Amino acid sequence: MLDSLIDTLPEAWHDLAEAAAVPIAWIPRLQHTLVAFFFDSSSPWVAAAKCVFLLFPVLLALAGIWCTQLSIYTLPFRASRTRFGSLLLLAWWDAGRVVWMYWVGIIRLSGVAVGWALAMGYLGLRLAAGFLREASTVPFALTKRVTQRYFRPGVPWLGFLMVIVWCMVEAGILAYAARSTMTGVIAGVLGPEEVARFAGPILYLFLFVLVAGSFACLQSFVNAVRQRELKFMIQMVLVQTFVMFFEVMFFYREVVRALTPWIVEHAGIQPSMIMTLLLAAFSWIGVRASTWFLFAQYGTPPLLAFIAREPVAAPEYGTPARTGSAWWRPSLDDFRHDVDWLHDKSEQVLELISLPVLQLLAAALNFAMILIAGHVAFGVPFRNLHEATDARDLEATVHAPARKPAAV
Repeated sequence: MLDSLIDTLPEAWHDLAEAAAVPIAWIPRLQHTLVAFFFDSSSPWVAAAKCVFLLFPVLLALAGIWCTQLSIYTLPFRASRTRFGSLLLLAWWDAGRVVWMYWVGIIRLSGVAVGWALAMGYLGLRLAAGFLREASTVPFALTKRVTQRYFRPGVPWLGFLMVIVWCMVEAGILAYAARSTMTGVIAGVLGPEEVARFAGPILYLFLFVLVAGSFACLQSFVNAVRQRELKFMIQMVLVQTFVMFFEVMFFYREVVRALTPWIVEHAGIQPSMIMTLLLAAFSWIGVRASTWFLFAQYGTPPLLAFIAREPVAAPEYGTPARTGSAWWRPSLDDFRHDVDWLHDKSEQVLELISLPVLQLLAAALNFAMILIAGHVAFGVPFRNLHEATDARDLEATVHAPARKPAAV
């Protein structure tokens, strides 16, 4: 580039221009060599390493070389040449220090990044290990919890579930036994084409409610006896009698009819209509009595409380308080603590990332300031990011009043 500029001058000035350009003529060739060094890399990783570790220091060195060599042309016109030379030497000393600090900062940032990566990996391993541990111990924890609730006074869940299951089983048996009779009744209401679709579900739901209502009547009767409410006792006896009559007449009788061939074969008795009704009534009483004293007396109160949306258990028999915490809470608390720490230390993180580069830029600017104004703009190396970002009137620094010339 300098050769082309010299060629534009008149022939008589070529020798003078070449002599004047001697201090800076070699710098463009150096720049070309350095550019070729960065672009001539055997692999992308080598190129990335050169750019990270050498690009900014090389740019600083080039800025310092240009400013130092150009300052040669200003020496005849400067008053404080000794101070100017000292500033250039100190600038090169600061440049060497900030280059070293730049490399140390990169290593420090790499170490911090590795530490963060290890911390995040450790957190992931803790979460994965906790998940696997909890997944493997879930059956044991559920068994322990169910066992504790079962042996703790409170809601008789086993009796409640047995009542529900028994109502489902009895409703299924009665629906199967009375399906032919009830099919005819439903066919007369809905029509023959809809019987096959709706007869079974409707009959089953109806019988389930009827059986559950029978147990509810027994529970109400027992409560009336305990509280000695004669009027309510008579009312419950009448209701239970009507329920018994309806179930015996239309459903239990069908069960007895289905068992008639077995009765004739083994007992040799042909049941009459009255005997069939008596057998159905005794069957209903036997089934209700056995189920009541076995589990229904414990499971019916929770069923009624559940339907009425009332407290199922007394306060003194409430669910035991949970102890401990979820398996993931310690890991999450540690992660939250680390995030809070990162927010608190965000300025230090920013300093680790930006301070090395800012020091190189400040050193390069100092070279330019020495060349132009005869003094530096920053004191490098920076101790912290606050010194680099501290608001300062650089224009006032540039146009600082000139000192009295000192004798050289």
